[in-house]
Amino acid sequence: MILQNEIRTLIFRKEKFDVNYHFFLCKDSKEQFTNEELDEINLNQLYNQFRVAHNLPFPDEIISIREKYGLSASKMSEVFRFWNKIHIEIMKQVKYQMNQMQD
Repeated sequence: MILQNEIRTLIFRKEKFDVNYHFFLCKDSKEQFTNEELDEINLNQLYNQFRVAHNLPFPDEIISIREKYGLSASKMSEVFRFWNKIHIEIMKQVKYQMNQMQD
């Protein structure tokens, strides 16, 4: 078994991301496979690129915010749900105004 890596395009939530994909290569059969550790490395790259693309906080940033304001995980979840509702309403207004400008 040889540990290999290559750039691969993976799809997450209908978006494509290039990751440095890690896998084992069997010398005899040339079969490629991963284990849990490599799966975690590969998926973390994918999730992190998605976070960056959508300006979402990383887990350590969420923990830091929770600690700074003394919020429990459940209270932080409420904050995110509230922010999401506001964001959706703002986007609806932006779309409405853009449609009005086109008329």
